[in-house]
Amino acid sequence: MNQKSGHELFAGIESPRSTREKILFVATDLFYTYGFNAVGLEQILTEADLTKTTFYNHFESKDDLVEKAIQLRDEWETEAFLKAVRERGGYDPMALLLAIFDVMHEWFTGEQFRGCLFLMAVTEYPLKHHPAHKAGARHYLITQQEIEKIAAAAKIASPKEFSKQWTLLIIGAIAQHLMNPEQEAALAAKAIAETLLKNVTLK
Repeated sequence: MNQKSGHELFAGIESPRSTREKILFVATDLFYTYGFNAVGLEQILTEADLTKTTFYNHFESKDDLVEKAIQLRDEWETEAFLKAVRERGGYDPMALLLAIFDVMHEWFTGEQFRGCLFLMAVTEYPLKHHPAHKAGARHYLITQQEIEKIAAAAKIASPKEFSKQWTLLIIGAIAQHLMNPEQEAALAAKAIAETLLKNVTLK
């Protein structure tokens, strides 16, 4: 699940189908590369070769663009990540849970990995009521919900509580990798996850 730049970031879309999509693709790539606050509207417009008038025909403000970019990235990444997990884990719920960390390891070791756009969003927009913060946090709420479904299928006794722990491992692995990529955080998290599964209570 290597990160890609430009329009290739979005699975199934070979090129922007509209001016709005072009702005979103360019902006998302710049945000992921440099951060939300470091990228100004002028840089986005220059990269997209568009005018301010055109921009404001599609978005109310930069904040509006940031929120929509996070939402679009969320839709793509959730779909792509779950597909990759299913390809590795097959139909066994326990295998699916562990495959999450294999996919993460592949993601981390990809040449284009520059962190997590969603963690970046909640960090750069720390106020919980800010739309960008909400959009970033929503990604991991969805992740937790998907893990809860898999845990329920695996007959784990408390799937909701389990999903919180599993999501914490995922977020922790991302943070650890950003600080020290030499430690292979995804594989270390998988080892912890395997221990957790051995001790989990089943229905």
